[in-house]
Amino acid sequence: LLAGWTLYTSNRELQGEIALDHLQSLTRLRNLPPEERAAVTPERVNRALLTAAAARPYSSQPWSAAGDYYFSIGDLDQADVLYAEALRHSPKRAGLYALRARIAFLRQDQAKAAELLKKAAGLFPHHPGYRVLP
Repeated sequence: LLAGWTLYTSNRELQGEIALDHLQSLTRLRNLPPEERAAVTPERVNRALLTAAAARPYSSQPWSAAGDYYFSIGDLDQADVLYAEALRHSPKRAGLYALRARIAFLRQDQAKAAELLKKAAGLFPHHPGYRVLP
């Protein structure tokens, strides 16, 4: 019985890794040749996100990978929504606060950017990129 359970959970973890790897391969646009890059659509990314999130419901990684994709295509609204969801899964990932701060800065919302960077700095105080200017 224990061996069966171990095999089941190992297989489930492996499927989760495969789903996440597929999503990440789609979202790293700069690593793709132009013809492959053109084939990556929001619909494909969303399908891969749903598959990876279902396989790894505890993980922030699918959400942040999809957020990276939307950021790279300039859809800041969707990127921010996805990074916020990633933070719901991993509220102590300082880098996610920094990504959301970058979006706030690009939207010219300096107050929100400073607030988010302050949260990142609170989690990772010695990171030079998370310092808020006075």
